[in-house]
Amino acid sequence: MKLGIRTISYIPVAGCADFGKLPPGTKFDLSSFLPSPPTVLPFTPATADFTEQWTYDAGGRRSDISLVADIRANREDYRPVLQQLTGRRHIFLVETIDGQKYIIGSPSYPATFTWSDSISGISRQAFSIRVVCRSLHGALFSV
Repeated sequence: MKLGIRTISYIPVAGCADFGKLPPGTKFDLSSFLPSPPTVLPFTPATADFTEQWTYDAGGRRSDISLVADIRANREDYRPVLQQLTGRRHIFLVETIDGQKYIIGSPSYPATFTWSDSISGISRQAFSIRVVCRSLHGALFSV
């Protein structure tokens, strides 16, 4: 679903208070759980997609959350940043153009970050990022 995403930011799980037991759809002040402000990712807005899908099976219900976007930043400077995000536990925050803030991941259910480097044609060079999270609480909302 295209939400008109304004910002994508992240913060390491280390030092965050656990908010993973909140009921789905809970609105709360995320900043009170964080040891420092999130870091913003410089993505290309028209490329960002956020999806949340609820599944019910024998194990109960769960939420599968996905965020994809392209980053067209200075390649030499930004590659190390993406490499540092890979394989580490993070929480991601997505803010839409209407001010809604979706939280992807928690200390209990951290998001997984992956990326790829793509060059096509003569004008398109981008890092493609993907953030996924499977959780019991789904995407929470920050006020």
